[in-house]
Order: sequence, then C-alpha cells, then structure tokens
Amino acid sequence: MKSLEVYAFVDDILIASKNPEQHFQHLKTLFARLDEYGLCINVSKRIFGTSTIDFLGFNLSENGIKPLPDKVKCILDFPKPDTLTQLQRFLGLFNFYRCFIPKAAHILAPIVQFLEGHTNKKKSRSSVCKSSEQLKWNENAEQAFIAAKNAIAEATLLRHPIPGAKLGLWVDASDVAIGGTLSRLSQGKWEPIAFFSMKLNKKFARAQKDDSDIQKFLHNDASSLQLELKPCQTSNCNLLCDTSTGVPRPFVPTSFRKLIFDHLHNLAHPGIAASTKLISARYIWPGPLPPSGGQIYLLTIIDRFSRWPEAIPIPDMRAKTVCRAIFDTWISHFGCPSVITSDQGSQLRSSMFVEFTRMLGTQKIRTTPYHPISNRIVERFHRHLKSEIKAHENEK
Repeated sequence: MKSLEVYAFVDDILIASKNPEQHFQHLKTLFARLDEYGLCINVSKRIFGTSTIDFLGFNLSENGIKPLPDKVKCILDFPKPDTLTQLQRFLGLFNFYRCFIPKAAHILAPIVQFLEGHTNKKKSRSSVCKSSEQLKWNENAEQAFIAAKNAIAEATLLRHPIPGAKLGLWVDASDVAIGGTLSRLSQGKWEPIAFFSMKLNKKFARAQKDDSDIQKFLHNDASSLQLELKPCQTSNCNLLCDTSTGVPRPFVPTSFRKLIFDHLHNLAHPGIAASTKLISARYIWPGPLPPSGGQIYLLTIIDRFSRWPEAIPIPDMRAKTVCRAIFDTWISHFGCPSVITSDQGSQLRSSMFVEFTRMLGTQKIRTTPYHPISNRIVERFHRHLKSEIKAHENEK
C-alpha cells in the first residue's frame, strides 16, 4: 500500500479523502493496486463514501476521533471487580481509551497502587489463586474506580492534526504522575489532539523528592525565579513572567530573542554592558552558561580508525590556540596523523593552520559546506557529548 492515500492495518483499509471526486480517484487507484496483486475485497464489509465510520475501536469523522458508544457503555456498566482478573480486564478497557482522558495516570494511581499491593501479597501463590481470590477494596481505590468511569463518560473529542497549523504542548507533573496535552490552534482556539500521562515509579518519585539541587532551588527564594502567568495587554493570551524583581519580565523564546535585541540595541546603539542591562531589566531568557576555568569552547577530535575521541577545552577559537591544543593534546600522545579532516571553520582555513599541517607532513581535507553528514563520526560524537554534559552533576 506504499505511495497510496490509504491507511492499512492487517486486513483493514481506510481511505480519507477531502471530497467525492478525490475519493473516487483514491478508490480507483486502490482497486488497480489490489487487482495487480490478485487481492479481493469482502463486499459485505465494505463501506464507500461515508462521512463517519467505526474503525479499530474508534469513531472517525471530519470533526475528529472519539470512543465507540457501545465500548463506553461497556465500561460504564462494568461492575466493581471482585477478582484480580476482573480488575485487570477493567484496566485494559480503560487504557485502550486513555489518550482521550486528561490526567488518566493520576486518576488510576490509587487503583494501580491497590493492584500492586494486592499482587505483592500473593507472589508466592499460584496464578489460579491470584485470579480467583476476592479483592478487598479500600476507599481510595473505590473512589478512583468511580472517577475512571466518569472520565470515560466525559471523554474528550480529539481533533485531527492540520498540516501547517500551530501546535502546542502543555506538560505538568506531580509526585504521582506526569502528563501532557498536544493541541492544535484552530480559529483562535486550542483543540486537543491527544493526551499523554504516565504514573511515576516509586524509585523515580523518591529521587525527585530527595534531589538536593531541586530542594535548593525550591527553598532559595533569593535566587529562584518566581514565574507567574500574566495577561498580555495586546492580545487574549497570557505570558509566563518572572516577578522576582517586582516588575514582570516575560520569558522570551529563542525565535524572538534577536528581534528584541535589535529593537533595544537600535535605540541608541549602546555598548555590551548597557545592552545587557536594558534587556535583563525587561525580559528574561536562560544562558549562556558561564565559562569553566576560563575555557569557553571545546575542540573535538576523533580517530577515524579506533573511534577514540578527545574534547579539548580552549579559551578562544584563534588558529594559534587550535594548533597549540592539537599539538599538546593529540600529537604529543598519539603522533602525527596522516590525514586531518575538518569543517570549514576560518581558523582551520587560515595560513597558520595550513603551515602547521605542512610542517607535520599531514594531508588536510575539508568537508562539504552545509553538509554535516560528510563528517558524521564527529557529529554523532557531538550529540552524545551534549547529552552527557546536560546530565552531568554540577559539582559546585
């Protein structure tokens, strides 16, 4: 079914078209492909030209996706489970539609905790005893069971993604679960596309509570940001602002930072210190990280044969500094390389670096401009290095 405007799942085929003419063309193309490979369609199960259809347990229409009414009724009429197997069956039905439920993991948390406790008490027993023994419900689990049914009854209609539409991702977390909502912006309103949630395991939740860096941040009122949503005067949206200075300072995303800098800098072309003061008094955005021991950059080198990497801290990117770092850190340990492959950096194209490679008797090769895949080994190393730096503990 490749290159066709269809969605196939095992032996089920779904065609989505914008109008009858396009639908007819899609059917014609599909029938030609099926005929080419000798495949047949069960005429009694086919549905053509409908605006709504039940497919794989969901009701699909031009408005969006929602659970099937009979499946919802089955969950609403589900009696309070008496055995472990019945409870697991209910959780299976609920989890099938959990993408329609905001905070699903938080709603089910008492039931999951109740289920885990009940299972742990019977680890030594056979599976038959586990499935047939009566459950002893507690108040929290019963309330969660009722709340889960109510959530299914109020399941949200999920909208279809629109190509080119603005998407928004809202996330939140607690000591119990984490969750998020993916939405699209349509006619000035945010409409949900899917809900995501996951219960935190005990180890992660405990580590989150006991993290020393987080506790310092939360209890240090003098240095931590006080972020609040403030209404924007020129629109109906809210801005996330830092109110720790007494004056709300909007958080500026990356795409708007150059615009704000140009606007303030062009007022009277102030210097570096004055520009920093103007911007920091009105806006806030994180970074850059402070220098580490006077070192600002990393010179990365990797041996193509052994894949041995080196990341050398340097204070600047001058050709003299780069040559000295290569000689002291790499050549003094491993000897002169036969070939050096580098990017198009100006310091690596300078006359000093050319003379440096000539003195070593090393061939110099440069990668294709704006084509990082030509030096994929180093690019992969950069990706891993950035991930490790982000996860590294701050010793200070």
